[in-house]
Amino acid sequence: MIKKINHVGVAVKDLDKAVSLFENAFGAKVIFRKVFEDQKLESAMVSMGENRFELSQTIDPDGVMGKFIENRGEGIHHVSLQVEDMEKAIAHFENQGLKVVGKGTVGSGGNKICFLHPKDIFGVLIEIIEPAKG
Repeated sequence: MIKKINHVGVAVKDLDKAVSLFENAFGAKVIFRKVFEDQKLESAMVSMGENRFELSQTIDPDGVMGKFIENRGEGIHHVSLQVEDMEKAIAHFENQGLKVVGKGTVGSGGNKICFLHPKDIFGVLIEIIEPAKG
């Protein structure tokens, strides 16, 4: 059911500094950089070979990422797991007693996404992503 780790999300205070570090220290390439007004954050997806990191900075201290950094500091925000069939994945996780949050959400690029509540998974926020077809 899980195909691979799609990316690791990292909360940062300074997106420019984080992108520069990943480019210079790890040879990362920026795939995209975008402001997500609805989520009150700006993200840069960077790749290193087959590995990807989503670096995210708040654009509003009251947004989700701003509160995360205020409470926990910079660091890993989520791990994104890729599936082929979102509906089957949601049914499976709910059958396992896991709380699925944000069902039916469409993320950047038309990707279907949802999250598994971190209280059910030892404090780790898991994003489930079904990439857009095409």
